[in-house]
Amino acid sequence: MRANKLGIEGNKEEFAALLAFAGDDTTYGVIRFRVNAIGKLVVTATDGKRAVEHTANAEDHEPGEWAFDRTFIEALRRQTDKGETVAVIVAGAKKAKAIFRGVETTAERGEFQCPATQFSTQITMDAVHETVTGKDSERLRGSWFAFNPAFIADLDKVTKAANGCPCTLFPPSDSGAMVHFQVSSDRGVWRGCFKPTLVVAPGEEAETDEPDPDAPGSTTQDLPSSAPPKLELTNQLGTAKKKKAKASKEPKKETKSRKPKTPPAAADDAETTAEAG
Repeated sequence: MRANKLGIEGNKEEFAALLAFAGDDTTYGVIRFRVNAIGKLVVTATDGKRAVEHTANAEDHEPGEWAFDRTFIEALRRQTDKGETVAVIVAGAKKAKAIFRGVETTAERGEFQCPATQFSTQITMDAVHETVTGKDSERLRGSWFAFNPAFIADLDKVTKAANGCPCTLFPPSDSGAMVHFQVSSDRGVWRGCFKPTLVVAPGEEAETDEPDPDAPGSTTQDLPSSAPPKLELTNQLGTAKKKKAKASKEPKKETKSRKPKTPPAAADDAETTAEAG
């Protein structure tokens, strides 16, 4: 997201991310926006159990704070198209509206009025900020690892297989080690591992723009060297069976019967007998 003199701009993916953490009731179903005096846009959402905060640049936008009901943000998400249109929120003290325009142009494509901009909640932006960042910034310098969030869907399947047992993750000992997980139930124990994604720094981009073969869910990631080469063994057995089957299918060559050769000694005896007669 970003803010400038035209308003606060957001796209479909950004609105969806905020809605994922916002609650459904009147207490938590509010998404707050703030433009502070140092030119930063801060957006927060929480459902009381989880929270998310987004910060971005705010150029030439007047400082202020606004709260919008999730139904308004949901309407903006539905009206924007991925990679094609964005919504620009123009907010005042008592009313606000959203203007839809193309990504590459400022031409307006529509407008949507927000019914209200003030909501009475007990959750403040400062409270969400403290929850997300912690009172001491050093709290974010403990054990950490990065991974592809799409892999969460696979972990969710393991959790469901274990009757909803929470999944425990064990951080790797170093950047090249595996992340291990464990889930248990009365039907057994699930254990597994995956390689984390190498990043430049916590919260930063990956070290390479090329697809990471070691990313979670990748079929090319290497397992520890102690894993038995079952696939290679199966291939060898399969090849041996094929060769044996091929040999059995080949027709046997018929061998012609040959008359036994007369030994040299017997031939000499026959000639001597003939002369004597």
